Amino acid sequence: MRTLPTGNGDAQWENSLINDLAFIKKHLRYPFTRKTLVPSFIAGIILAYVLRLAWMVWIMHTTVTKHNFFDVLPYVMVLLIALPLAFTTYGYMQLLRFQAVKTAFFSAENQQLIQKFLQSQHLVIYRHPDAPEVFQIISKNINANSQKDQREIMIFIADDKRILINSHLTNVGFSLNTYSRRHYKEMAKRLNEWIKIHVDTNTAIVSDNRF
Repeated sequence: MRTLPTGNGDAQWENSLINDLAFIKKHLRYPFTRKTLVPSFIAGIILAYVLRLAWMVWIMHTTVTKHNFFDVLPYVMVLLIALPLAFTTYGYMQLLRFQAVKTAFFSAENQQLIQKFLQSQHLVIYRHPDAPEVFQIISKNINANSQKDQREIMIFIADDKRILINSHLTNVGFSLNTYSRRHYKEMAKRLNEWIKIHVDTNTAIVSDNRF
């Protein structure tokens, strides 16, 4: 995660986050909506067409007694189309999923852990005004040399016995680059290691002298 701005600007909250909160805690992902399903639906249609084409090529291939390079070429072309498409669709679905960091505590204690952790990382913290268990941090402009403002927004949710983490990039479309540049899994790993070092699992008290 890049260094965050030190200003006191307002956090950029998703309007539907609070409505989706119970669903996220239960399913560990954002709910499917028209906005989230359209890209994967289009990719699914294309993938189904490619698989149908592959099946037709296979039927034609099995009826030919002699095989040469040009018999194999259609399979190679189908794979070159299908594999990247399947990988991209899978990656897009991962955009909706939250990474869970297990803890020994309930939501109130996990809220304290999140705040202490983010402070130890020298990050600016925003808390949702209508949901104290939801935290947010915002990166600086990732495209520093571009006029297009693009930031990574990372969400932390303090749930019972776990902390949920997800992030997304602003002003970006549907592409491999969309999810390859996110850092929420790296942050989840860092949080998990920090808890092991700094937190007394019996009391949920952070040992400040070990920062």
